[in-house]
Amino acid sequence: MRRIIAALALIGATCPLSAHEYWLEAPSHQIETGDGIEVGIFVGSDLVGQQMPYFPQAFRSLQHYAPGEDGQFISGRIGNMPALGLADLQEGLHIVAQETRDSRLTYEEEGKFESFLAAEGIEYILDEHRARGLPEVGFSETYSRSVKALIGVGSSEGDDFRVGLPVELVALDNPFTTEGNIQLQYFVRGEPASNARINLFHRSIGGDVIEVPLTTDSQGIAVVPESGAGFYLANAVHMDAVSNAGPTAWHSSWASLSWTR
Repeated sequence: MRRIIAALALIGATCPLSAHEYWLEAPSHQIETGDGIEVGIFVGSDLVGQQMPYFPQAFRSLQHYAPGEDGQFISGRIGNMPALGLADLQEGLHIVAQETRDSRLTYEEEGKFESFLAAEGIEYILDEHRARGLPEVGFSETYSRSVKALIGVGSSEGDDFRVGLPVELVALDNPFTTEGNIQLQYFVRGEPASNARINLFHRSIGGDVIEVPLTTDSQGIAVVPESGAGFYLANAVHMDAVSNAGPTAWHSSWASLSWTR
């Protein structure tokens, strides 16, 4: 147990500085009725990441929504990888949703904060940062993750919906039953986020990864282009200013949604 906790502490201390996205992924997000599935938790960049173990102390919530049912906590064994296991799944569209507890990082390298904002399409935050008289280095940011994965079982029919995460991406079209493009809607604290950036990642069956920047409309909706078979991840970041918290200047809330086609 001590070794597991020490390893988790090391992961938590090192990953955020060199990695961005945090997502849920299974070998395939479509299975047959009655089968089970193992879902991994990953943190990394460009869909190349480090797998994280099951560690419930890091979660604010971890829920499985079966078709027509309320969310149920996903239990597991500390240290398990893949972290999440679901057995004997009924037909339809299933949702796995996780909200993490806050973590913290400190910007100690010039340009690091600016590069992060540019990558997430939220460069305007830099103007606010400077207007607040904040330094380029030596300040901290807390961050949390609100992640979802869609799992199709059997016919895979059903609809994604808001489960109440602080920031949340919702598929308005079922990616398992819809041909061509689909639409996503991005919510921040329950309200549609207009003119917001969503980064879409697609890993083909052959392993090639592409990134496509999307922008939401006035209703927080963006169109996801069909890019062929493979794994899809949509990721968005919302920043909130933090005041009267010592060196902590910002809180970033990360939303992600993953599926396969």
